[in-house]
Amino acid sequence: MSMEKDYSHTITYNKTGFIILKPVRDETHFIPWDTIETIIYGDSRIYHDHEEFIIYLSEPPVITLKQNAWWLNKMFFG
Repeated sequence: MSMEKDYSHTITYNKTGFIILKPVRDETHFIPWDTIETIIYGDSRIYHDHEEFIIYLSEPPVITLKQNAWWLNKMFFG
């Protein structure tokens, strides 16, 4: 049995926007739908080894730190 945490980024969404959870930095990024100006998708035919989304926003995302964040993440937040 592995005792390691899952440090993958997670994206969820609802009717107000979408949320990116960054467990390594103990951060939550909230992006409201009405701040998205453009989304560009590049598939593996263009980049050959990966796919990506580039999202242009009219305002920065709302970034919050978890209440019980690691001390080093608290020190470098913001």
